[in-house]
Amino acid sequence: MLIKIGQFDITECWDGVFYKKLSRYPQITAWEIQTVLDFIRYEELNGRTCDLEADQEIIDAIEAYRLTYNKGI
Repeated sequence: MLIKIGQFDITECWDGVFYKKLSRYPQITAWEIQTVLDFIRYEELNGRTCDLEADQEIIDAIEAYRLTYNKGI
């Protein structure tokens, strides 16, 4: 599944792409990071992989939080 994070009209999943609308693009909130990581976890539990497509700052923020997320904190 391709996850595109950015400035869209709505958050939706369409034709193999999950479009994640950010409330304050280009900033990503902790809640938005949590929802992206929850989606990735769900996909992985069902045998699917995900690729992120976003500004590098957004990807960096997600990866920085992923360490805490994976610890279950």
